[in-house]
Amino acid sequence: MCQRWRQKMLKDQHFAANLGSVLRKLKPTRQVECVELMLTANNMTVAYAEALLAATPPHLLVSEKRPRKLSGVTAEQMVKMEREMGNLQGQLKLVEKSYGQDVLLLELSNRMLAFLRERGQATRSQISVECFRGKVLLDASLEHLLASTPPKITVRWDERAGSAPGAPLRVYRLVAG
Repeated sequence: MCQRWRQKMLKDQHFAANLGSVLRKLKPTRQVECVELMLTANNMTVAYAEALLAATPPHLLVSEKRPRKLSGVTAEQMVKMEREMGNLQGQLKLVEKSYGQDVLLLELSNRMLAFLRERGQATRSQISVECFRGKVLLDASLEHLLASTPPKITVRWDERAGSAPGAPLRVYRLVAG
């Protein structure tokens, strides 16, 4: 593995000294994948690294030949492990893609809940202007709060004052409780 990459990925991690000898048997791209999996699983053990090594296809090994077999693991079990590893890696990529959006949505939702706690109720326009200074699209956050189980907010439709034109006002309020 590249020295800089290793320092960045493994910074502040505790792991066995012989973990590197297992990882060096893998090509660099597979090393990155395996370390990411180990970090995600919070499992930096040599045994886990050896299991990942055993489940690695030959073209991702430095020597391009199979490592020694794990004792007690049949060829059928190995095939299942390889297939499951591929599935887990695909799922991990999907989670990584949506993580940033999910965190942003939760942050916006928490900010909106604090605003409604302080005010009691507010229209969509008031939330946009006074809570977020008009810089944030609210739809995803409002939908999240309305669709959560149980719902965190309610929406009430009110007529506009003085027969003003336009759609009825949506007034959002915290759910009592």
